[in-house]
Amino acid sequence: MPDYDNVLVERRGEVGIITLNRPEKLNAINLALAHDLRDSLAELNGDDGVGAVVLTGTGRAFSAGGDVGRIEAMKDEAPEQPSLPNLYWLEQCRASKPMIAAVNGLCLGAAFGRTLCCDVRLASTAAVFSTRFAKLGLGPEMGFTHLLPNLIGLQAAADFMFSGRMIDAPEALRLGIVLKVVEPDELLDAAVRLGGEYAANPRGAVRRCKDLLYVNAMEREPTLVLRREGEAQQALAGTPEMLEAMAALKEKRPADFVAARGRAAAGG
Repeated sequence: MPDYDNVLVERRGEVGIITLNRPEKLNAINLALAHDLRDSLAELNGDDGVGAVVLTGTGRAFSAGGDVGRIEAMKDEAPEQPSLPNLYWLEQCRASKPMIAAVNGLCLGAAFGRTLCCDVRLASTAAVFSTRFAKLGLGPEMGFTHLLPNLIGLQAAADFMFSGRMIDAPEALRLGIVLKVVEPDELLDAAVRLGGEYAANPRGAVRRCKDLLYVNAMEREPTLVLRREGEAQQALAGTPEMLEAMAALKEKRPADFVAARGRAAAGG
């Protein structure tokens, strides 16, 4: 794997891990870090041995949000320019293998928004969340005004964003921002275990689940939901992984999807 200046990349089994690595700046996100995140995620998504990705931070912060220098420079940029890395990240996360944010500490502003682009969030008991934008005289970014109310409801999102207050991990769990809260020394292992569960399933089926979740969650017409689900079922029928799952079920044995993918790649 190539080296990056601002992130660390590793693999544990079928799970790729990206760790924000600017601890002296509380992992604040500047353009260089945003580009490293983009490139490292693309690298893991291009690795057939990786079935899920975990995103976490080094030190006591997941990330303090946007780098102050980057924020101050925004006033001199074209109106659309500051939003481009955000748009790329959201699009990349939507196209990615399952993504789990493992929030280890301070998680503010744009960094919090980046976790909302992930599919699932876990938090350590040391995690703290805030949108912060209103307190800094800034407008929201990273899709906050869409992602947060759809996750926790309009009223709770309004209160959270208007106040800019900090909330701890138990409150984030109560609101539904995170799936689970664990002790700090258990966080990464818990995220990797969860990613391993996702990666162990047929890749095509997981991909279809993710695509359908995001297109159908906002769909108001149930007949379109059913049509898309039917098309997905038809597309998956007869794939090597589906056939392996059916064979394993009949033979009362664990399915071996890695072998099934290998046979398919070899033309067997």
